[in-house]
Amino acid sequence: MNTQRTLNHPLRLALAGEMHARPFMRIEPPERVLHLALFAGDALDRHHAWLGELCECFGVSAPQRGASYFFHDFGPWRLKWENHSEFSTYTFAFRGDGSGDFADDLLRRLPQAWLGQLAGNVISAAQLAFVSAGGQPLAASDPWLRTQFSGPLIAGARVMAGGEVWSDFLVQPDGVSRFLLRDVGLREFQAGRLRA
Repeated sequence: MNTQRTLNHPLRLALAGEMHARPFMRIEPPERVLHLALFAGDALDRHHAWLGELCECFGVSAPQRGASYFFHDFGPWRLKWENHSEFSTYTFAFRGDGSGDFADDLLRRLPQAWLGQLAGNVISAAQLAFVSAGGQPLAASDPWLRTQFSGPLIAGARVMAGGEVWSDFLVQPDGVSRFLLRDVGLREFQAGRLRA
């Protein structure tokens, strides 16, 4: 008798295969990440149409209908797209300058006509600045944090035994929340596991 087979849930192998079919994006400092989650309800074809139109803007072949994962390096940025039935996520990674400054609006780097189609469908939008900390943690009282966030409260946490995440959790006037990730000693691929 195969004990392993009797212990497994019927969906275990299928779920494990799906998890490993969508690898984490490799993100290295200095990078800026824009993460959008789009809701389309029952209009599942809309997810593929949005992705196809974005790819078309750059002369890139879109994945086939029914795909649930897509990754492509577009040159100025990389895209990881995932379809989760009623919503899909777009994670754009741009090379940064290392400042951690949010002054550059990442939404402006994307095709504006394409963004216009998304009106009313964005359920989450977050921007992450990933910077090297040179192995030095940042104190919550550091005045530099006040230059990055406008909210009255700024929260920070040490994550994955090598990173720090800071945010005021406010949705900014551009509709995007901001997060600062500082690499104090993260290992390869760990930053890509942290998503807004």
